[in-house]
Amino acid sequence: MGAWARDSPPEYVQRWRDGSDGERKTARALRPLERDGWNVVHDVVGERGNRDHIAVGPGGTFLIDSKAPSGLISIEGDFMLARLS
Repeated sequence: MGAWARDSPPEYVQRWRDGSDGERKTARALRPLERDGWNVVHDVVGERGNRDHIAVGPGGTFLIDSKAPSGLISIEGDFMLARLS
């Protein structure tokens, strides 16, 4: 038990790691947009923190804040639905 507790990072470190993993996965998912004329930038520093992803292209400008939740995301008609667990 002592070795397990010693090897586990503090909760805030694990949350940061999970968020970082989510940002990398989002950046990877956005890469194909660049072939379609989109300009995508990541980790843009602002006055009050960073902006994870900004995508500018034919469909408009989008600010994307990445997290690493579990669940399902689906598109139904004109709506994106999140079913988080």
